[in-house]
Parts: sequence; C-alpha cells; structure tokens
Amino acid sequence: MTSKSLDQPIILPRSKIVLRNRSVLAALTNKQSREDGTLTQDEIRWLERRAKDGFGIVTTAAAFVHPSGKSWVGELGVHSDEMLPGLEELSKRIRRHGAASLVQIFHGGMRAPTDLIGEVPMSSSVNETEQSSTGYSRSMGEQEIEEAIQWFVNAAQRCSSAGFDGIEIHGAHGYLISQFLGTKTNRREDGWGGSKKARFRFLIEILRRIKKTVPSNFIIAVRISPIYPSCGITIEDSLDL
Repeated sequence: MTSKSLDQPIILPRSKIVLRNRSVLAALTNKQSREDGTLTQDEIRWLERRAKDGFGIVTTAAAFVHPSGKSWVGELGVHSDEMLPGLEELSKRIRRHGAASLVQIFHGGMRAPTDLIGEVPMSSSVNETEQSSTGYSRSMGEQEIEEAIQWFVNAAQRCSSAGFDGIEIHGAHGYLISQFLGTKTNRREDGWGGSKKARFRFLIEILRRIKKTVPSNFIIAVRISPIYPSCGITIEDSLDL
C-alpha cells in the first residue's frame, strides 16, 4: 500500500463512519489513570495530541470492564458511571481534531494480580498463573460467565454514552477472552469449552450482545492474537474465528 493510499479516507461498512485516513493509534499501556480508573489530564492530553497529529483512529489504553479484571497499576476503567466525566471530556477532545475514537475494553482473567484485585483471579478453567496468591486461577461458574459478558456490554454502552465512536474488544495477548479461545487454558466440558464453537462462544456472545445494545453507527472492533501458544491458540482456529 502506498503512502498516498494510506492518506485516503475510508468508509467503515457497518457503521458508515468515514475515517480521514488509514492510520490507527493502537491501545498502549501508558499507565496514566488514577487508582480508581479515572482519566488524568496527562492521559487526556496525550491522547488528544495523537488526534491533533493526524491519526485516523485514536484508541485508548486497555480499560477494565470490572475491578476483578484490572491487571496493572494506572489502568483505565470503564466499569462504572463514575468514569463518565473523564471519558466524555476525552471523546470531545479527540473529536475536536477530526479523529475517530475507540476505547479498548478488557478483562485480565487469570493475569489480573491478586495483590491488585484482592482475590484469586478468574479464568475459563483452573490454570497455573504467577499472578495468583495460590499459584492458580479459579474456574468461572456459568452464572459468572453470563455476568462477565454483561460487564463488556455495560462497558460498551458506557463508552457510547460518553460520545466515543466505538470500542475495541480486547481478545488478544492471553487475557480473559484469549483464555476462553485457547485449548490449553479452556478445558471446560460444558457449553463454554471443549469444541471449537464452544470455546469461541464467550467472545461471540460479547460481540452479539453489544451489537444489540449500541447504535448502528457505533464501531465494534475485535483484537485477537492469531497465534498464542501458552493459551493453545492456533492460526487455523483464528482463521475460523
């Protein structure tokens, strides 16, 4: 692709949003948010500058959808309406410079440290993890899985209410969604694991339910790791997904 074509606008087929060019600021772990997950002015100014400098899409750092999924100090939160004032300010300041804005919504699963979340981290199955005080994650019950799906849906609705153009569902890098996708980390024998379709179900349900609750012009993106050996994710499975 030539530099000229990179500078050309592109229309996203589902939302019909026009991006001014094809450059994307990916979600970066900048660790600038407050302890409760609210945005700081430093973080807002940093992201606004990326919009001012010409990116077509500006994506926030990973934002936890529930306190049980927070995975590092300084992580952004989208788990509560208390986050809305900062989120609204950020979306307005990105839009002012002509960029589209995405929030990357996230849950760390077994990679959420016990000393940060105050509990044994959850996952698709019982898995060894250095982040847990016990050395293992705990397996989520079916009701907890349904609740976790709703955390993502609520977060997406919150981002829409705050004026963002869309969200990016973080299904990569070995975090909770990856843990459901992989054969090594998901050893369930119920409707959420075992077969390929069952392992994909957690992400598909998050996507399906978000689509039902946000406006049609709201961007829904998904990030995955096509190959992630520690979770048992293969390129063949990712192509099917």
